[in-house]
Amino acid sequence: MPGIPSIVTDYVKYASLEYTEGRDFGDNFRITEDGIVKIIDFGLSREEAVEHTGFTTMILPSYLFIAPELIIPDEDDVSMFVTKASDVYAFSMTALQVLDGQGDKSRPFNHCQGPYPVRKAVMAKQWPREQQYTGVTPQAWKIVSACWTNDPSIRPSMDALLQDLSRISRF
Repeated sequence: MPGIPSIVTDYVKYASLEYTEGRDFGDNFRITEDGIVKIIDFGLSREEAVEHTGFTTMILPSYLFIAPELIIPDEDDVSMFVTKASDVYAFSMTALQVLDGQGDKSRPFNHCQGPYPVRKAVMAKQWPREQQYTGVTPQAWKIVSACWTNDPSIRPSMDALLQDLSRISRF
């Protein structure tokens, strides 16, 4: 739509299950025909609600990956003014899901059911619970959880986050 900031991504034909030997990493990943993993959807997407509200379908923000500073208090909406710090937050939630590697069980905020409980947890600083992500090593947990703060100025940079994650062994 003219005048609306948008993100355009490469078309990726294959879902992750087709290339990961049945291991589900969730809906935020696709595999190219060359076998390259592409991370998609850093929280700017919307989730279609089950209920319909008249002439249109209600679309809810995907709070699983949206940084707290982007959530507009007292509204069912989020700011689209993303920053490097909000991308770090979203990436850390995606990394949590990948590192745990248990499909939907690895979903950020898996202790919450539905978008509004996730929103409430984010706003109350009730971050994902380490004991529910048994595939994540303590070292990896320390790195990704350092990104979960309501103060974006104290989150690590994306470069620092990637450097720290590259230094750990997953197994």
